[in-house]
This record gives sequence, C-alpha cells and structure tokens, in this order.
Amino acid sequence: ADDVVVAPPGGHNTDNHKNVAGAAPRERAPPPTTSGGLADLQRPELLYPRARLRRRKIIYHGGPTNSGKTHWALEALKAAESGVYAGPLRLLAVEIYERLNRGGTYCSLFTGQERREVPHARHAACTIEMVPVGASFDVAVVDEIQLIGSTDRGHAWTRALFGLDAREVHVCGSRDAATLVEELCARAGDEFELRAYDRLTPLSVEPKPLASLAQIRKGDCVVTFSKDDIHRARRDIEKARPGLRCGVVYGQLPPETRSQQARLFNDESPNGYDVLVASDAIGMGLNLNIRRVVFRSTEKFSAQQFAAQPVTLTVTEEEDDDGDVVETTTTAVATVGTTPRGSSSSSRGLAVAASGESSDRADDDDDDDVVATTTPSDDASASISSPGGAAAAAPRNPATEEDDPSTGGPLTKKETTNALLRGARAKCLAPVEPTLVKQIAGRAGRKNTRFGDERGGGVTALSAKDLAFVRRALDAPNVEQRRAGLFPPSEMLAAFAASRGLTQASVPEVAAAFAAECEMDGALYFPSGYHELVQVAEKLTAQLARDDPGGAAKVPLADMLIFCTAPCNVNDRHALAMLASYARARAVASSPMSVVPPTSSS
Repeated sequence: ADDVVVAPPGGHNTDNHKNVAGAAPRERAPPPTTSGGLADLQRPELLYPRARLRRRKIIYHGGPTNSGKTHWALEALKAAESGVYAGPLRLLAVEIYERLNRGGTYCSLFTGQERREVPHARHAACTIEMVPVGASFDVAVVDEIQLIGSTDRGHAWTRALFGLDAREVHVCGSRDAATLVEELCARAGDEFELRAYDRLTPLSVEPKPLASLAQIRKGDCVVTFSKDDIHRARRDIEKARPGLRCGVVYGQLPPETRSQQARLFNDESPNGYDVLVASDAIGMGLNLNIRRVVFRSTEKFSAQQFAAQPVTLTVTEEEDDDGDVVETTTTAVATVGTTPRGSSSSSRGLAVAASGESSDRADDDDDDDVVATTTPSDDASASISSPGGAAAAAPRNPATEEDDPSTGGPLTKKETTNALLRGARAKCLAPVEPTLVKQIAGRAGRKNTRFGDERGGGVTALSAKDLAFVRRALDAPNVEQRRAGLFPPSEMLAAFAASRGLTQASVPEVAAAFAAECEMDGALYFPSGYHELVQVAEKLTAQLARDDPGGAAKVPLADMLIFCTAPCNVNDRHALAMLASYARARAVASSPMSVVPPTSSS
C-alpha cells in the first residue's frame, strides 16, 4: 500500500494527481474470433460472464512510489458500501486489513495462509490469487497492477482485472501498464480513466558509498536479498554500532512478526528499533519511516538459472540397513522438484526449491526441499558443481567427522546437503531489475513521517560498484508492459483433459497437452503460471506417495487440478502436508469403494 497523505477538503489531492484523458493508446486491432474449443483463450474476458454483465469503470492510479496513488484508491474503498482489496503479498493484505479495521471499516482477511472473518464485515483484504471473482462488490482495489506482465504470476492480475464483479475497479501501480490495461478494458467493454501522480517528496542518490557499516545511522534501511545475509548484516551492524538496535523484515517471517518489526522500527520511543535490515519485501507496501535506503547487495538469487542448471552433489552416507555406520558414498543430482523422492536410504536427499517473494506459494530466500536422486559413485569427496563451472569447496562433511564450528558437533547429512546447495544457489545470482530498485529506493523519505520533509529521502550503497548500479537503475526509463499473463481456470483444464481422454494423466501431462493446443492472442497475452502448476503438482504427488505408499486412493484429476492451483505455500512442509491430507480425504470420499462411517445415532 502506498503512503498516507492528508486529503484536502473535498476529495483528491488535485495538486498531485491529474486525470489524463485522451491519451493516445496503441492502435487497436479488432478482437479475435474464437474457435470455441476447450483450449481457446482468444477472448479470456468472456470467462467471467458476471463481470461482463455489469457496466464497470476501471480507474488507473499511476505513479511512482510515495505518490499517494494507493491512498486515494483506499479512500474510495473505505467510502464504498462493500469492497475488496487485492495485493501481491500477504504482508500487504494484512496491512490493509489492519488499517481499515483501525479506521472503523470492518474488514476480513483472506490469504492462502489464513482467514480472519470479521463479523458484519462487508470489506475484505486478500492476496491477488484469492480474489473472489464470484462475489459482487461496490468497489475493488487491485494493487501493483504492473505485475500483470510477470512471467510467474501475471495471470493472477489478468484474472482479477477481468473477473472482479464491481462497479468501480481501482488499479494502482506504476504507469508502465496503463496502455495495456486500457486495451484490456476496451476488449472487456469497460470504461477506463487514468489518474497520474508524481512523487510527493524528493529522492536523492548520495555521491559516495558508505565507507563501512560504522556509517549506518538511525533511520537507515539496509537492503540485501538473502535471508542468511539479512541476519548476518544485523549482527555486523550491531557490532559496528553498539548503540543501534536493528529489526529485520523478509518474506519468510509470519505476517504478525513482520508487522511487529515494522511497528518497532516506526516507533520513535527508546523501545523501538533504530535501523531496519530487509529484503525486497519492503518494495511493495510497508509504510516505514525510512530516512535512507542502503543497498548491501544488488544481486538476487535467480530461480530460472537454478532450475536451468542442475547441480551435482557428492555426499557420503554412513548407515546400513540396520542404521549402523558403514562407508557408502553416493552422488546426487539435484533438480528443482522434478523427481519423486525414493524411500530407501540411497535415494534420500535434500535440495532447494527456488522461490522468490510471492503471496501464498513461496517466500523469499528460503532453502526448502528440492528433489535429489542418488546413484553410486566412487568419488568420496563432498563437492558441488554446476554445468560449465568448477566444483566449489564443500563445507565440513560428516564422513570426515569434522565438527561444525558453530555447534561443536558433526554436521548431519541434511546440514551438509543444505550447505552444498546454498553454495549452488550462490552461483545463480542475477542483477536486481531496475523496477525493483526503484520500488525499494522509493520507500525512503515517505511523506508525513519524521523523514518526509523537504529534504526527502536518500539512497546509497556499501560499495562503489553497487552505488553505480543503483544510480543507473534509477535513471533507467520504465519498460512499458505490452502483454498480460494468462492461465486457464482449473475447470477449463479438467474439461480439456476429459475431452482428450486424459483423465488418468498427471497434471504436468495435462498442462503440456493444453499448452500445445492453446489458442491465444499473442500480441496481447503470454502463457503464465504453467511452471508453478507443474512444480506444485510434483511436490503434492510426491507428498501423497510418501503418505500413502500403496496408493489406495487416487485423487481424481479434476480435484487434483483444484488442489494444485490452490494458493498454498508448498515450500512450507507443514502447509504441503496439510494440502496433501485434504487431497487424500477427497480421494477417499470420491472413491467408489469408500465407506462412510456410521454415526452414533445409527
């Protein structure tokens, strides 16, 4: 959510936002004709007939961070008889939920992780994947609309934009997607209005990087893109500046903890935090009293690079069938969730699921399970290598009986494998995108805070190289979003599978078959979400196989598709186990041999 600005009497901050009428859109082509087939996505707006029956007005609030754009959208939401807010992160949904309830507007919360239903509430805050397209509202707010062009999650914004049944739909974000959204509105028959905003306070880049962490001062937010490095930076700062207290914010923290850390950083009393160390989770939303953003790094883990380059692990196992220690060496080839884990000791292994900051499916910088298969090897070393790269020195290995210096005891196989994979992740780094740099840097000097005066906010880095990168990113022109992500509803996939005789096929096989036959307007849309669907399906299938080795109850394909598109963080072992238990219960209930246990009355 964007920053709170004081509204002048009578409504909008007319000095900062302006209605943009008659902006020259790109030349519109007539809507394509549809074949009516079960793989036809030429007119995705027609998948939502309820929204098409309503005369909707789409209001695009476009501007940079700290321009007040989301504030005005939320004002319309609060004034409505009923409404819904949809954002990209649980963190944002929780923040809006708390803000509306504090202001006297009863609001419920719906995310893939939790539900908080407030009695008599006619408003709701949710993550973008949880948008209830089947419900009717007076006003809807869709935040960070520029993510409609995301290769991973863009389809969720397309679904919300086309499917929300609301009189007014306020979309907020940078102006990069304004032309695209206007074109989509024309296709759907909706009225479109663009309101453009400018930043409320200045933002300046410091001429020199910091010489050391000793120059960190109160009100700084140090940004890095690894959970481990966040905690390392906090310790380093508190060591270099003993008088400063540091808070941390990153995606894996529970929403309540993140909110508490943010409140303590905003707290000006002696009990509050002086410095914040955070990931890119602060780039979207979080109203924080930041004086200056300090980039500790400008590179971030790339899930695409990791998935594209399988890594080879060599790990020594030391147990026989009875659990006694023997000397057996195995090699594991780790890939991102593509091979079911075996049950024998020779096929056990851990690897890492690449994840970026998202709403419900994954959290940033978290080393979670990835599948590793193992085959015998004569190499007794513990090393890791990726294609085209030399093997990196491995951490201490239990086979050598060397101790972990942090614990004073030998590393377990799990600890060793995770350490090896962290080394592999470290090789798969990519520069942070300029748009993300702008979002993060823009959090400094927020208006109506102790640092939001005429001097505005500052941006710097810990190295000259990173500072030069930040300066180039802030000066780079925004890239216009030209196409929207698109993904079929689970019901459409199920109907397609039934028509092609694929009801006994796996979800990845159905997705591949649909993608091969799918028809869509390539000038306006691109496929989005297929990789995530396949990854979730493989993790859920592997979990079901572990829980029920005999496969007594098979989950019907239509149900499996629903479970695989559910907004559940499958990188969380507990959440994955719970999702599998629901799927297993559904399988038993739909089995022709299932028996309903008698009730006490019978």
